[in-house]
Amino acid sequence: MSIGIAGHYMSGKTSSAIPARLNLEGKEIIVFDQDQNQLVRANLHEIIISDRLGNIPRKVSFPDSSHFETKENDLFEKQLRLHGKSGSLLHRFEGKLHYIILSILLTVISVLAFLMVGLPYASVIVANGLPSDLLDQASRSTLYTMDKFALGPSKLSQQRQDEINTMVRNSMPKNQHNYYRILFRQGKELGANAFALPDGSIIFTDELIELLESEEEIFAVFAHELGHVVERHSLRQILQSSVLLIFSYLVIGEATDGVLELTNALPALLMSSSYSRKFESEADDFAIALLKKLEIPAYHLGDALEKLSHSHSEADGIKYLQTHPSTEERIQKSRQ
Repeated sequence: MSIGIAGHYMSGKTSSAIPARLNLEGKEIIVFDQDQNQLVRANLHEIIISDRLGNIPRKVSFPDSSHFETKENDLFEKQLRLHGKSGSLLHRFEGKLHYIILSILLTVISVLAFLMVGLPYASVIVANGLPSDLLDQASRSTLYTMDKFALGPSKLSQQRQDEINTMVRNSMPKNQHNYYRILFRQGKELGANAFALPDGSIIFTDELIELLESEEEIFAVFAHELGHVVERHSLRQILQSSVLLIFSYLVIGEATDGVLELTNALPALLMSSSYSRKFESEADDFAIALLKKLEIPAYHLGDALEKLSHSHSEADGIKYLQTHPSTEERIQKSRQ
């Protein structure tokens, strides 16, 4: 017989509590009064034992609605373990600093893992699942805003615009002509720059065309911007700032209204050239791969980046290279 655990027994039929002792014998739990009369008996799997919280009395509820309470928590916990019934998980955590620190660390690691891996992956799923009409609407709205506040009508001759369009069209694989359209604008304060809209529109500023000396350099910058379109970088960049929107899409498969609201931030994103290093590297890799596929030397991308670097200084404000990865690093990669 195990050591008796002191406490009080309530039959459930009256509100009175009588002094009693609880014993664990094998797989059974028995309660006796002070005269060793059995008050209740049940198998361990039939009873409900309250969780341990500090020094709050433990309660054992029996199938007949009676219950036993005891303040001898340590002894009761020890007897439960001896008879194969584990103690409270909450109590094992309670008051043990190393468990608390471990829990915090696991939580932080989980959150960081989601932000670094899960969120970018989820943004790809959402961005690739958005309907084309939403991309068209977002692009029209973005172009309208940029035309109103940052860009001006192009002063390039129609002949020069046609030459660039023809050059790009003749250079691209025949099955990819529907991916894009080229627009021209005066860059004003933005200077030599290029932008990619979600619907495949790629904007060249007059200043960029004047800066680049060869058709190959123009095509290399086009290929870089096309990489942003194909990988949907602008949408992914914005989506990654809205965890709730991504969850909405993944859970119910619908996030159109939320995406439309978020795309109001597209003009600011494009004009500040604030793509992440990862997205810029992906666009560079796309451009280099396309140039090599078309047998155009990839160093033309490096030449274009070098000219852009020289034309813009950090004091110029919002410029094409200001927030991009190391220009020298990108130039070297294109020349390998």
